[in-house]
Amino acid sequence: PSLEVALQLLGGLWRGWLMSPTQYLNAYVLQPFWTLGISRITLVLSVAFVVLLLCVEYTQQKTPLGMLFDRQPLLVRTFLYASLFFVIVLFGSFSTVPFLYFQF
Repeated sequence: PSLEVALQLLGGLWRGWLMSPTQYLNAYVLQPFWTLGISRITLVLSVAFVVLLLCVEYTQQKTPLGMLFDRQPLLVRTFLYASLFFVIVLFGSFSTVPFLYFQF
């Protein structure tokens, strides 16, 4: 409507439209996940597991993971293996997917 409004809009391009960091995070980082139907808990767990995998990779570069497990007491190894089993059961996909072209 006016030159003043046009200059405000152009200035907003460099200032991020006066968004706070929280608003920016919600609008540009988290909103795409919500649009895809990914829940907060799934996102948090995914990030946590990626961090865990990075820690395991870093540790394995120094000492092979098998040697670290072999040094642990039987009770600790049993707990770790049982935890891994439950994570697989909890997050695994065990349903059958019909053949893509079964209707044709």
